[in-house]
Formats: sequence, structure tokens, C-alpha cells
Amino acid sequence: MENEQPTSEQTTDEPADESRRKFLKKGALATGAVALGVSGSNTAGAQQVQQDVLTYFDDYQPGQTVQVVEQLPASITVTLLQLPNGNTVPEIGQPDDYNGYVVRPATGQGNRSWGATYLFTRASITTGNRFQFGTTANVFSSQLSLVSTSFSRQGGGGGGS
Repeated sequence: MENEQPTSEQTTDEPADESRRKFLKKGALATGAVALGVSGSNTAGAQQVQQDVLTYFDDYQPGQTVQVVEQLPASITVTLLQLPNGNTVPEIGQPDDYNGYVVRPATGQGNRSWGATYLFTRASITTGNRFQFGTTANVFSSQLSLVSTSFSRQGGGGGGS
């Protein structure tokens, strides 16, 4: 009870710490959600999270379920997100801010002619998991033939195969 007298440090530090914790928790939750709940404790929220990803015009099929095969090396991701002459496009000023992944249609999704393609995101995605493209997309970069669409994790848990 001695600590009940608020000092300027107590009144500002405790609420600030609590606000900071809430802010960091929300940021961590958002980051974890963007990372598709890889290590988040709020799995129910992580299952419903959608994030934006970039993929090629020709490989986008609304609602397509894909499996993440592997992450591309950063140097390949940067090369793929630049013009052939090495210049960047206005939409992607820093290609090294993105992670690139190889994805293929998930088992039972054989209605596509492509065997594998790439997608790009600023988040981290766990390989082996299945995700579904959104049902709508927007042209992100006509110069790179990229569309932006949502991408959400499929299934209640596990890592896939």
C-alpha cells in the first residue's frame, strides 16, 4: 500500500509500459499473423489472417490452393523483382525488402497447367504449408507482370508435407 501514492514516474511509466506492451503485442501479433502464425500463440486468429502477396499474371488463379515448396535466395528474389536492365520499378523501390518463394498447386489442385511459380511478400512464410490465393487481384506492376492478391493459410495446423 505504500506504493499507492502516484509519483510522476509511476503514473507515466506503468501506463506507458502497458501501452508500449499493448502496442508491441499488437505489432508482434500483426507480424506473427503476417508470418501466418508460424509461432504465434493465437492460432485461431492466425488461421483467419490474410496478407497481400505478389505473383505473376499468368499464374494467378482466383482461390487456387498452393503449397509453399521453398524460399528463394535473396539474390534471386531481387533479380526477379527488377527489370532486365537491373533498374527497379516505381512500385518496388527496394526489392530486397521482399521474400520470394516457390509455390506449386496443392495436391488435388491439378486444374492448372503450371507446375510451379513464384510469389513475393514482405513477410516470412513457412515452407510446406498450404495457402489459398484470394478471389480478387489487382495489377501491381505491369512492367513485371505482377498482380497483388490476398493469401491465407489453409488448415487448422500442422506444417503440411
